[in-house]
Amino acid sequence: MLDVGCGPGRLVAALSARGRTVLGIDVSETAVHHAVMLGARHCGGPSSTACPARVTGALSY
Repeated sequence: MLDVGCGPGRLVAALSARGRTVLGIDVSETAVHHAVMLGARHCGGPSSTACPARVTGALSY
């Protein structure tokens, strides 16, 4: 699943907790930071690693 404009990642976190493969994308570094605080991994943005081919609960900006 792709969540474009994921904000603080509530949907990404909920789906990830249920074992779904999900990628959240947001342009706000603050929103991504909040999502990471919910347990999401951060990939693809500045000072992070590249997103793997299959991601679970990952966010990018």
